[in-house]
Amino acid sequence: MYIEFALFAAFVFFAILDVKKRQIKAYWFVALAIFVIIHKIAFDSDNILSDLLLFATSAVFVGVAFLCKLFGKADLLGILILSFAIPHIGPIPAGIPLLLTTLFVQNWVIIISNMAYNFSDLAQGNTLFSDMPYLKNHRLRKAWWFFLARCKRPRDRFILSAERFDEMGVMQLSIKRENKLTPDTKYVFSAHPQFVYSTMAFAFLWFVGLALK
Repeated sequence: MYIEFALFAAFVFFAILDVKKRQIKAYWFVALAIFVIIHKIAFDSDNILSDLLLFATSAVFVGVAFLCKLFGKADLLGILILSFAIPHIGPIPAGIPLLLTTLFVQNWVIIISNMAYNFSDLAQGNTLFSDMPYLKNHRLRKAWWFFLARCKRPRDRFILSAERFDEMGVMQLSIKRENKLTPDTKYVFSAHPQFVYSTMAFAFLWFVGLALK
């Protein structure tokens, strides 16, 4: 049981670093990986082959998600280390539910917060996306962006630009990390530190795993 406590403490620490500095040094992951490997060799060597097979399954799934840019390198390393330390949750390789739960929680938090911001703007008599001509006659597309984008606030920290300009210089909404965030950017989407959601997902799945035992 103590390995779960140690990993959860490490995830909380990484989440704090992600929020405060927006960067987690690689040596923290190296230290955690060494700790997990030593623990496996010393206390759980009998199951190491089956654990490696489960880890490989998780690694393939998580690797594909990383190549699809669903999360960053820090999240990749954290999920891989956790998948080796705790190979399965119930009968399922641990990396798969951890990744899916992280993305589910993150996306719903972003959607709900965007809706709250946008409803607040409408309640104050502000218009949304009125400066986007290509959305004018597309209600479904406009509704889609109501969930995904919002107007920038003065004290926003974790955001990315939701704007791009076509060859004619016309602004359109777009969700891409390479979009340039400038002081004049009006529309943004949230880019909360993802390790916070990975930690929340880990805590949730840990309790689920305990319930399944």
